[in-house]
Amino acid sequence: MCDVEVFGSRLPSGQVGEIVAIADRPQPAGRLPLRTQSSSGDLSLSISHRYALDERSAIPRSRKRAHSVSYLYELKDRWDREILVFHWHPLSNSPVKTPHAHISGTRPIPLPPRPSGEVPRPLDLSNAHIPTGILQIEEVLLMLIRDLDVQPTTERWEQILLGNLDEARQHEPSS
Repeated sequence: MCDVEVFGSRLPSGQVGEIVAIADRPQPAGRLPLRTQSSSGDLSLSISHRYALDERSAIPRSRKRAHSVSYLYELKDRWDREILVFHWHPLSNSPVKTPHAHISGTRPIPLPPRPSGEVPRPLDLSNAHIPTGILQIEEVLLMLIRDLDVQPTTERWEQILLGNLDEARQHEPSS
């Protein structure tokens, strides 16, 4: 996939911080170039993840458990066009507060004629807010590797991502 460094924060508990992944080589607007089997740079991923440190954490004071408060994961092409976007921005001005995806790279889908012969307007999914539930970044990375031919940087990618996902799920609040 790509190599990134994440720098920590010394936020007090309860305050919101943000992790933004930035490529180690100059790229437009924090895009991370993704390697596929056929090339490098055809796809990129932008990651912005907001979190808050938990007030009451059972782990030592030097380490705090964080929980997600919002995220934007954006898959784009080399011309910076959105292809697939995962959003969760409950505190934004958007009327949609729940986690959702946009399939921005789709063209309108022609629908078959009605029995009357009338041709309905094509179905445009590009602006739809498709419900997803809250996603972990590991789930997005797994999808990119498994379904979109993005190449991992280590042979242990599945073990690492599934291990991280398992740990994250153990600390999710129960419903």
